Amino acid sequence: MDVRTECVELAESDTLAATPGHLSDFTDPEAVREHVAVYVRLYREHATTMRAAQEAALVSETFAATLDGFAAGEMADILDHVTSVSDAGRQLPASPETSLRMAFALVHTFLQTWQRQPSPFTDEEATEALTRFVYRGLNGRDY
Repeated sequence: MDVRTECVELAESDTLAATPGHLSDFTDPEAVREHVAVYVRLYREHATTMRAAQEAALVSETFAATLDGFAAGEMADILDHVTSVSDAGRQLPASPETSLRMAFALVHTFLQTWQRQPSPFTDEEATEALTRFVYRGLNGRDY
């Protein structure tokens, strides 16, 4: 299984980063919202592929290492979004790397649960709630 091919949702997120007007400063709630909204959409479209990749990583150490390497590259691409928070004089809950992993894990795990146990939330409401939660967690304040 080729991770780049199977995890098309992550490759699609690279397209967002290359678009004019891409917001990358996570002291701006709109930047957080933009990234959360893309992930909500991509998760909805590619949940089966994402779950399959995670399950494959559970049974194959080689695949897990490949998937981890790919994820590390994706995280490195967005790390500056989180360091903008500490650069602005705000205290992150942990190192920038750990704070980013926590934010990603929160969004990802919520979406897994939400898809298996649907709630009355629309995608837009889920995006807003996740945005506010992640923004508060990273910035230590509401917007």
